Amino acid sequence: PLTVGLDFNVSPMSAVIMVKTADGLHAIDDIALHSSNTNEMIEEIRNRYPGNPITAFPDPAGVQRKTSANGNTDIRLLEMAQGFTVRYHRAHPLIKDRINAANSLFYKREDGTTRFYIDPKCKNTIKSLKNYSYKEDSQVPMKGEFDHMFDALTYPIEFLFPIQKPVPRPESMINSVA
Repeated sequence: PLTVGLDFNVSPMSAVIMVKTADGLHAIDDIALHSSNTNEMIEEIRNRYPGNPITAFPDPAGVQRKTSANGNTDIRLLEMAQGFTVRYHRAHPLIKDRINAANSLFYKREDGTTRFYIDPKCKNTIKSLKNYSYKEDSQVPMKGEFDHMFDALTYPIEFLFPIQKPVPRPESMINSVA
């Protein structure tokens, strides 16, 4: 089974192809299609991985966005594609939440391992991670060449490995538990 993160754009439409591991993900391929649409991305994924079941984690904006001319939304096209299961949040997760979730997988543990691996052939993903940046003196990501593949990578990471925020317990429950 494959885990595929997707960012919908006409140029480039971006996908990161991953395999789940016991405790993380392994990026095995990436696809950047210029002057393209969702149907072409689906076709390219199927050409590369014809028999694999695919769980797609697309940009939630795909509910409204149409990169195709036939009137279906990008997410609807994925849902109709043979062998695709589609999972996404109804609203965009915060960029900082996606970055924190990704960093939690990239973090090198005491034994020197991480929960995320990138095959060297994922040149677009590697380039994106090396060059992703913010506008000067801000926490606003720099839009352009490097953010699309980064977005495709982090949609599934944040969905599958979200940073869990502690839920404060009411004072009355703390006293009654002790």
